[in-house]
Amino acid sequence: MAWQVDGFATLMALEAHGPDVYVGVSPEYPWGRVYGGQVVAQGLRAAQATVDDDHHVHSLHAYFIRGVPATSPSATRWTGSATGGRS
Repeated sequence: MAWQVDGFATLMALEAHGPDVYVGVSPEYPWGRVYGGQVVAQGLRAAQATVDDDHHVHSLHAYFIRGVPATSPSATRWTGSATGGRS
């Protein structure tokens, strides 16, 4: 079962499941898996939710290991923030 997704805002409305875990939904795609660009966008949104508003993204790298079925909620776990400071 896929979820009713009315637009981009619905895709980016992630639900917090703890301080570093966010869950998003996906519409049903003909190929049966979640679109990779959607996974990246939801991951970026989850990362953004963990930092102050004055921190901005300057780089993003992603690797796709395997497909995620569109019938499963997509969970993103953020493991920390790189604020760009030097120690």
